[in-house]
Amino acid sequence: MFDIINQYSAGAGLLLSRLFWVAFAGVFFISVLTEKMPVNIKHAVFIITNIFFLFYFTGIGAGHIIFLVADLSLIYIAGKKLITKPRNPQTIFSVVLGILILFWAIAKVVSTQKKSPLSFIFFIGISYLLVKIWTFLKDVRNGYIKDISFVAFLNYCTYFPCFISGPMHYYNEFAHTFENRIPLDKAKIIHYLCRVLYGIVKVRIIAVALRPYSLDFIRDATLSTTSIAGLFIRSLVYSLVLYFDFSGYCDVAIGSSGLLGISVPENFRLPYIASNIRDFWQRWHITFTRFLTQYMFIPFTRSLQNRLLWTGAKLAVVAYLFTFAFVGFWHGSTLNFLAWGIYLGIGLSIYDVYKRYFSKRAVAKEPSFRSTLVRYAAVLFTFLFISVGWIFFVLPVKFFF
Repeated sequence: MFDIINQYSAGAGLLLSRLFWVAFAGVFFISVLTEKMPVNIKHAVFIITNIFFLFYFTGIGAGHIIFLVADLSLIYIAGKKLITKPRNPQTIFSVVLGILILFWAIAKVVSTQKKSPLSFIFFIGISYLLVKIWTFLKDVRNGYIKDISFVAFLNYCTYFPCFISGPMHYYNEFAHTFENRIPLDKAKIIHYLCRVLYGIVKVRIIAVALRPYSLDFIRDATLSTTSIAGLFIRSLVYSLVLYFDFSGYCDVAIGSSGLLGISVPENFRLPYIASNIRDFWQRWHITFTRFLTQYMFIPFTRSLQNRLLWTGAKLAVVAYLFTFAFVGFWHGSTLNFLAWGIYLGIGLSIYDVYKRYFSKRAVAKEPSFRSTLVRYAAVLFTFLFISVGWIFFVLPVKFFF
C-alpha cells in the first residue's frame, strides 16, 4: 500500500523508471522538431506527454483523466472570469464548483483502487496540484496574472517531471520559463546530466543503504518493544534517508527539466546546516515553504491583525500553529501528521518568542572560538529537533500506546 511516507521514494522511483525516460525521450525529440513552432504547439506536446504519464503511471482510467481535464478547464474559465469580472458572484460560484468537481473526480479515481483512499490521493500528487490551483486563483484574483493561456495552464497543472512531489512553480514562473527556454550548450548539458546522476546516487545508493536503519523499519512495532535510544538513533538516520530521497528526486526533476530547456526552482539548500528551525524551513522544500509564507502565514496574520487587532508574539504563535497544523494535514489525514505539524508550529513559536524577548542584539565583531562553538551547537540542536519530529511523521499513533 502506498502512503505519504513512501511518496518521495515513489516519486524518485518514477523519475528513475523506464516509463519516465520514455516520456522524456519522446517529448525531447518532438520538442526539437517543433523548436520553430508557436509556443502553444509546444505546450500541447507536453500536455499529451503529461496525460500519457498520468494514465500509465497512476493506473487511472481514461474517464478519470477526462474528468480531471474537464475540471481544470472549468477552473481556467473561472480564472478568465476573475480577470474580466473579479467581483462577479458567478465567478466565485464557478471556482467553488470547479474545486468540488475536482474532488469528486479524485473520489472516482480512488473508488476504483484497492489502496487506502487518502494515501492514494497524496501519492498521485494531488496535494501539489491543489496548491498549484490555489496559488493560480489567488494570483489571478490579486491581479498578478494578467493573461492566461489555456494550454499553458493545463501544462502547468500536469507537468510530468514535477507532478508527484514538486518542486512547484507558480503559474507566471512556469509560463515565463516555458516561453523562454534555457539555451543549451555543452557545459549546461553536462551540468544537467551530472545533476541527474547526482540524484540517482542519492536515491539508489545512499538512501537505500541507510533505510534499513531508519524509522521505516519499525512502523509495525510498538513503543514498549522499542528502546528509546534505538528510536532516537533511527530518527537521526531517517533524517538522512528522507533528505537523500527527496532532494535526490528533486535533482532528477531539475536536471531532466533543464535538459528540456525548462528551469525548475531549487527545492533544497543544505537544510541540515540550519542554525534554527526558521532557517531550516527556508532551506527545506523551499517551493512549499514560500507557498506557506506567501499564501497562508502572511494572509492569516494580516487577517488576525485587521479583525482581532492582534500583534506581536501572540499573533506569531497563533499563525505558526495554524499554518503548521495545515502542513501536517496536507501530508496526511491521520493524527500523527497533525501531531508532527503542531510539534513544528510549537518549535517555531518558541523560536519566535526567543528572538523577540531573549536573544541579545547582534553585535558586529570578529568571529571567535565561542561564537563558532555556539553556531555549531545551534546547528546540532536544530538537526536533533527536526529529527525527533520525524518520529511523529513516520510512526502511527498506535505505536505510542
